Amino acid sequence: TVTDQQFVGRQTISVSQIQGSLNPSRCRDFDGNFRLLHKHGQERLNNVAKASQRKTLSPISLVQVGDIYFVNDGHHRVAIATANEQEQIIAHVTVLQVADAASVSSQPAFA
Repeated sequence: TVTDQQFVGRQTISVSQIQGSLNPSRCRDFDGNFRLLHKHGQERLNNVAKASQRKTLSPISLVQVGDIYFVNDGHHRVAIATANEQEQIIAHVTVLQVADAASVSSQPAFA
């Protein structure tokens, strides 16, 4: 149960702390390491990869619960960051306070 939420703004986040997705359909598109599971998303991933070589991409949107983060928007950008072994990523972060944060972090983040 969510007891409070607060937008904390733009932050630099360790990519390794991003553990999953808030979007059920993205859970079917990516594995737990943000690798594509199906070819239908490859063109989009390629376009994001090309864009990341030309310019700095806009911040992703994350929700923080305890010490882990879930992607709200920016799954392909996280996939590129992970594939490129990028250590950090810029994100707009909303922190959720939940009644039992320990149970959230022990749950699988992807379906």
